[in-house]
Order: sequence, then structure tokens, then C-alpha cells
Amino acid sequence: MNPLEEYREQIDEVDEQLVALIAKRFEVAAKIGEYKKAHQLPIFNPAREEEVLRKVARWNTNDFYTEQIQQVYQTLMDEAKKIQE
Repeated sequence: MNPLEEYREQIDEVDEQLVALIAKRFEVAAKIGEYKKAHQLPIFNPAREEEVLRKVARWNTNDFYTEQIQQVYQTLMDEAKKIQE
């Protein structure tokens, strides 16, 4: 197997794990949406989103990718809001 194929295999393995984790995140987001509806809370909480973005920046061990990781998380949160509605 050439290096490109090996790298792609590694990406596939990571992607499989990511899909499972993203699905779990969305399941929890759906539960949060149910709670928010039951307690008449707004779906969008800008302070919480800023907190999440700060946390993922802090958890990132490679500062070079911080902006990209935050963009991914912003997309995840945008999709979670759709699920909660």
C-alpha cells in the first residue's frame, strides 16, 4: 500500500469515529431541545456558543488548526439548533 492509500485509510478510521460522536452529540442536542421547549427557553444561547468555542480552542493541542476547529464546531452548533427546533 502506498503512503496516500495509508493516509486515506487513517482518515476513514477517524471519520468513522467522528460520525459516531457527531450522531451522539446530536442525540444529546435533541434532548436539550426538548428540555428547552418544556421550560420555554430560547434555542439560541450566544453565551453558551462562545463558551463552547473557547473550550475547543483551549482543548486544541495544535494552535495552527484552532480557527478550522472552531468553524467545524460552529457548524455543529448551527445544525444542533436546527435539531432542537
